Amino acid sequence: MKKILLPVFSLLVCGLSFTSCDDSDNNVTPDAIADVYVKTIKDGETTKYALYAYCSANYKMETVSIATPDDASIELAATNNPYTFNNYGDDENMPEFTETLPLEGKYTFNITSTDEEIMTRENTLSSKVVDIPVVTEAIIKDDKINVTWEEEDNNDAFILRLLDKDDNVIYSTPFLKDDTTTLEITNYTNGWVTDDYKIENVTKVKVLTVLFENSEDPDTSEIQSIGESTLAADNDSDSDNLPEE
Repeated sequence: MKKILLPVFSLLVCGLSFTSCDDSDNNVTPDAIADVYVKTIKDGETTKYALYAYCSANYKMETVSIATPDDASIELAATNNPYTFNNYGDDENMPEFTETLPLEGKYTFNITSTDEEIMTRENTLSSKVVDIPVVTEAIIKDDKINVTWEEEDNNDAFILRLLDKDDNVIYSTPFLKDDTTTLEITNYTNGWVTDDYKIENVTKVKVLTVLFENSEDPDTSEIQSIGESTLAADNDSDSDNLPEE
């Protein structure tokens, strides 16, 4: 991921974007960052993959389409930010997960601005896929949650998210070091989407493993692959309130 993006995947989604500029500022050189990556999940005992894509620019975009290595076309959708388009922001049109890896090779982004200017960006996808994380524990007690997961061998970073009963992301970390295996979060830990959310709203945790295209220089590299695992939170505080027998 480019350093200029500094995503927290709101990934919040994963909200990747340049700092937008005033379209009337002619001193700003139009630029865009485009990336495709593989997302991996477990569906029961089956491992499945999907192609995720986004484009982020410092100008307002009208359309973004991608020419795939086999000459197919993917249309990205506008988010609530006119400077960011992706293919995973609409619940009704999410990427399809299958047992087949997305096609490796060059993906060409054709970007049209609201001023009808056209820009092209390219991103190459390899066949490398990060392992799916194994989340072992997520315990809520005394207005804090402790989450533990297993260390992985082929990832460059982790991301931890907390979800509410409607599966909305209500908390997200930035990239965590690749040797991180446990984290404690309280109502006062930085990362809550709004101040309205608290530990009491958490019902699930989601851990993401992240592999960059260039593991040697992740600060200037796009994402190659993300693995995702979700676990229901165990509210140990409830047991403390049970009546004694």
